[in-house]
Amino acid sequence: MVNKNNALSRRRFLEAGLAFALLPKTGRAGLPSHPDTVVIGAGAAGLAAARTLRERGLDILLVESSDRIGGRAFTDTTIFGIPYDLGASWLHAAHLNPFVSYGQQQGFDVYPEPGNRSYFVGNRRASNDETATADRLYRSAYQAISTAGRRRKDISALEAIGTERLQAPWGPTVAAEIGAWEMGADLDQFSSLDWWNMEDGENYFCREGFGALVSHYGRKVPVSLNTAVTGVDWNGAGVTVRTRKGDIRTNRIIVTVSTGVLASGAIHFSPALPPAKEESFDAIRMGTYNHIALQFRRDLFLLGADHYIARQVDSEEAIGWIMNLRNTTLCFGYTGGRYGKLLEEAGPSVAIDVGLSELEKILGSGIRKEFIKGFFTTWGSYPHTIGSYAAALPGKYRYRRILREPVAERIYFAGEACHPSLAATVAGAFLSGRDVARQFN
Repeated sequence: MVNKNNALSRRRFLEAGLAFALLPKTGRAGLPSHPDTVVIGAGAAGLAAARTLRERGLDILLVESSDRIGGRAFTDTTIFGIPYDLGASWLHAAHLNPFVSYGQQQGFDVYPEPGNRSYFVGNRRASNDETATADRLYRSAYQAISTAGRRRKDISALEAIGTERLQAPWGPTVAAEIGAWEMGADLDQFSSLDWWNMEDGENYFCREGFGALVSHYGRKVPVSLNTAVTGVDWNGAGVTVRTRKGDIRTNRIIVTVSTGVLASGAIHFSPALPPAKEESFDAIRMGTYNHIALQFRRDLFLLGADHYIARQVDSEEAIGWIMNLRNTTLCFGYTGGRYGKLLEEAGPSVAIDVGLSELEKILGSGIRKEFIKGFFTTWGSYPHTIGSYAAALPGKYRYRRILREPVAERIYFAGEACHPSLAATVAGAFLSGRDVARQFN
């Protein structure tokens, strides 16, 4: 998600006038015959739930389908020779984000995002008047979605803004900023009410990588890796968790996998879950959000570290940029929504070339001589998530509550999609997992 250079929450905004390379593996755990609780998924939610339960003295088992912990928070150091977050990069809503204080206490370099940004028109930097025009349109669109959400209108962000407003020269850029780049979904694909209920706030970065920070938090949590759950049998007393390594009997489970995995049917529930619960997996739908990472030999824009770049474009087929990420020469292009999905389908080599071509429109073809290497993430096809993060479809906001409701006091759900105000963030996933675990004695 992209910082809106605004430390106000959406509520306060109105009041104020407004594949993958692998990480080192964590330790493996065996499969006990009858743990008290089984936690499914070792992302931030699963790690928080497992640690909380262990601190309470409960016998638990954490299982993970992939060969690493961290889920969508994943730092690689082999691709570019420096920390590179293939997934979550921003520590959103720092005032509510437990990883900010945790990282600082553990010696990580966690620092506030500078929030500097520049607009470009063609191959030149936008004038002050052009920038002011873009900012006014952004704030106008932002205000329109906020007003719809505050009035409890569960309509699409596009309907709230109005198509006419986005026909202005900066309209497609603003639409991409608020939709594809922030939400991983185009404006017609997410609810204004859902958007309104998501907290804003100052963003932070972790120089060592957000994924490294999450992995550090979970480093001492025993986990059975490469243990894909294929079924959950909750007929009768207790629960039987079916995995490719055997069955596990338990009193309860906490499911922290993404709604993309749940909607795919990869985990078969027997008997079937209540219809509304099943519907929630698709209603709180995983979006498409990927990074085009390009490494250069030098600073191309001379604008400093962590500087945002956006071009005036004719359509929402646009890429936003953050240049010199964490004071390196690594440039981060973010894509999402339908265009992000098209690039993912086209493949990494095409996406990298498109990214270079976009920067060429500003800086000229000479940048290719400075190019070292690139990488493109493909979260939509990653089988352990099947998407990036979730947003409620228009008219479906009520399913947020349904998604996080337990079933039969034996099947509990946690994750970023389950948090009422920090959805689509690692912090939301962490707090959701911790809060569910705190219910148990």
